[in-house]
Amino acid sequence: MSGWRSWLTYGIGEIATPTLPPEPTHPYHPLGVDIPAYEENVAPVPVLLAALGGTLGFAVLSAALVARKYNPGLSASGLAVFCWFVMNACLHCVFEGYFVLNHETVASSQSLLAQLWKEYALSDSRYLTSDFFMLSVESITVFFWGPLCLANAIATARNSPSRHALRIIACVAHLYGVALYYATNQCEFYFTGRSHSRPEFIYFWVYYVGFNLPWAIVPAFLLLDSAKTVTRAMKALDKADATLSSHRLRTNGDVVPEPKIRDEHGIVVQRRNRLPGVAYKGSARLQKILSWILSSAVRTTAAEATCSVLSDAIDGSSTLYLFTHEV
Repeated sequence: MSGWRSWLTYGIGEIATPTLPPEPTHPYHPLGVDIPAYEENVAPVPVLLAALGGTLGFAVLSAALVARKYNPGLSASGLAVFCWFVMNACLHCVFEGYFVLNHETVASSQSLLAQLWKEYALSDSRYLTSDFFMLSVESITVFFWGPLCLANAIATARNSPSRHALRIIACVAHLYGVALYYATNQCEFYFTGRSHSRPEFIYFWVYYVGFNLPWAIVPAFLLLDSAKTVTRAMKALDKADATLSSHRLRTNGDVVPEPKIRDEHGIVVQRRNRLPGVAYKGSARLQKILSWILSSAVRTTAAEATCSVLSDAIDGSSTLYLFTHEV
């Protein structure tokens, strides 16, 4: 009987019992994701946010004061665009640059930037797992879009002709980056059920959605505005080119004599810095602008000024009016 009992109970001790999942050592999702050497933040969230907001606000305000001193005529909208790109340059080059250079040690570090990243990672744990997509897109952001945003800020402060071209490139880059960021996370959740964000309202809707939403709204607005400005400029230049071409055809290359101007004694006054064959109204500054445009066949920068030229036959001569305004 003892043999039978031994046979019946043989191996019972070795039967594997169901093992419970280990207690999570961190608060990030998906549950069980591997985050080596994780250490909980020591600073409270209000202190972290105040430190980030204060530092960023000081940098942007200082840059705005410098821009206003350098260009007192900078409009309020231009100053707002300048501050937006300064803030982007700081975040891309410093905050995101820290992640790219220290992504392997962020989870265990207690530096200010590391703790900020660990707090934000509650909405996207990929920042603590050295995710290849995050490393790739953040590296492009740091080394390309950060300097581009700085160039945008400088061009805006100087009212440079290139500001709209640089602005369009930066806005397209931001929109594309935000689209990829949202799409990759949501596609993974749709096809696999894995979410990298905690389900609480503050982490998903405030951190994940709210903190990234400005980089979808503001670039879209700036992109539309710059596209409209460039379109208006090119339309005006095309109109100017067509008008000047029509003027040359009507004159057939002949010189239209200017009316003689006499002083109070009846002596003919010789006018200088005038175009031969063109009778012309406007200030001395506009005269120089028109002379330069005619000599260069209307090959000026579209982003710097818009021009419209009206031609009208008055007493057998052609009078041109040139109007310019800043874009």
